[in-house]
Amino acid sequence: MKKQYILSLIGCLLLGCTQTQPEEWQDFAFPLVRTLSPINIDENGAEFRAEILRPGNEEVIDYGFVWSTDESLQSVFRQSLGSDFPSDSFSFLMYYGLFPEEEYYVRAYASVSPSQTIYSHPYRFVSKGSKQSPWSKGVIEFPIDQWKFSRAFGNEQHAHLSLKDGKLFEIDIANRQLTPISNRFNPAISSYPGYNLIYKGDTLYTFLHKGRELYQLENDVWNLITERPIVRNNGGGILSLSRGRFVFAHQSYIYELSPFFDYRYDLQTGQWEELRLDPYTSLSMQTGIKVGDDVYLQYPDGIRVYDLDTQNRSLLIEQESLQGKGKLIAAYDGKLFFQTRDEDSRVIRFFLYDIKLAQWQELERYPYLTEYNILEPFRFQAGSNWYSLRGGPQLTFWEFSLDQD
Repeated sequence: MKKQYILSLIGCLLLGCTQTQPEEWQDFAFPLVRTLSPINIDENGAEFRAEILRPGNEEVIDYGFVWSTDESLQSVFRQSLGSDFPSDSFSFLMYYGLFPEEEYYVRAYASVSPSQTIYSHPYRFVSKGSKQSPWSKGVIEFPIDQWKFSRAFGNEQHAHLSLKDGKLFEIDIANRQLTPISNRFNPAISSYPGYNLIYKGDTLYTFLHKGRELYQLENDVWNLITERPIVRNNGGGILSLSRGRFVFAHQSYIYELSPFFDYRYDLQTGQWEELRLDPYTSLSMQTGIKVGDDVYLQYPDGIRVYDLDTQNRSLLIEQESLQGKGKLIAAYDGKLFFQTRDEDSRVIRFFLYDIKLAQWQELERYPYLTEYNILEPFRFQAGSNWYSLRGGPQLTFWEFSLDQD
């Protein structure tokens, strides 16, 4: 009898159950759920539905839906509906993270403990999109190995991708082209932790070799143009550059900001200027964004605006307001954009901060196990868009519009 009972349960979980149940299941501890066909499938999303065949005797601590483009549901997004388990049915309007004409599999679940979750049989449907999907997808017919990626960069006019073997490519999103511009790029460059491209008009610069040597790309070759002076602390020791630093170009200068010092190099005179030396600061820079004449820096205490004339860092957003908003990723038209990964609900969330209005807005959320969520170094801002790249038989990119007016 016990063997028959277990086999019946497995069959129910895999194939979906009917309302008729064996008498010996009347006191069964676990709830039983069945996924119904999604309804209201349109460009705003899809409504997921499930019926409860039996609530069970165990207390349900979590229930909802999981869904994926993978039929085996090995990589899924989980939409929790809480612990207030209903007695007959439940539903959820999935309004984000669905692409048009994409095939998905959804199934309901109910958990009675962190290690005991009951799933229904998956139900297949084809999406027509979702309300919060400002992503658009495109491809560049250029085979490139994802695992050879090093970093991606961009500014208002340009975008580039570097590979671990030292090659550097220019990305032309509009014309769907990927053009190699440097094949003699020292492989040590792309592996250097502080490596970053500096855009000044159409000219590219980068710092190498522990951040001291400034190189310029000319005729497919990186040429050393200067070395920044060694920065020492009060005891005479050389200051470490392992903590956050941010480099950028403005007018005729190349700036280098760090927790310990600010320097800038005048491209016209060939001279270095020390703007600040403070080796005892406790503020470790986390990231920096420069768009036009605006420079924003993220510190543990919040977002600060860097004044290019006075070198002051005035506090714009306090850390308390930043709680749960994540990392600064882009700036456009008086607005700052942030991204965070919510481990509980397993989604990536985008937030917008309007500087003039001093107001937050959640823009979008999507499952972080989908194909367009890849490693952070392969994401970049170029003009009014934010991009995510993925390699393979062709280079695939996802474009997120920062123009939210």
